[in-house]
Amino acid sequence: MKPKIIIILTIILFLTACSKPIPEKNIENFAFSLEFGSGPIPLNCIDTYEDTFTKDLINFSNEHEDRTQTIEFKIPDEKMQEIYDLFLEKEIYDLPDDVSGESFIRPSSHIIFKYTWGDETRTIICNNAYLTFTDRRVSETHSRLVHFAFFVTEYIYSTEEYQNMLPTVGGYL
Repeated sequence: MKPKIIIILTIILFLTACSKPIPEKNIENFAFSLEFGSGPIPLNCIDTYEDTFTKDLINFSNEHEDRTQTIEFKIPDEKMQEIYDLFLEKEIYDLPDDVSGESFIRPSSHIIFKYTWGDETRTIICNNAYLTFTDRRVSETHSRLVHFAFFVTEYIYSTEEYQNMLPTVGGYL
């Protein structure tokens, strides 16, 4: 009987010694940037690391004009809590690094979601992101990220700061 107990305790000790401590993950150590939009690279970006938002102005009438406008943009704590709760609910942290769907729509759209949570920093990409999360042609992992991104972008579009930005001119073909 004693040898079995000693073996079990040794195994438990070995497993606990070999396992890496899990860092505490909560909203206090959660930050992200979410790039989204059409064209070859997404030019819209909410960045909670820098507290900025960059808008794609799409203006192709003069190649020398700036195509983006960046403003200071801090998400209020209450809204950040909602975003964090949705991040947990949709288990975004558990998605693979690429959740791109098949290309059904042109121009293609993109999401690049980078987040830091605890001591982990990851980037998840999604091409063909305008396929909605209700579209039956997309995977469940794709729809989880699109739903999350849609929630964040709808919030941004509703803010006074966004409404006061320069208007978008033109579009992508």
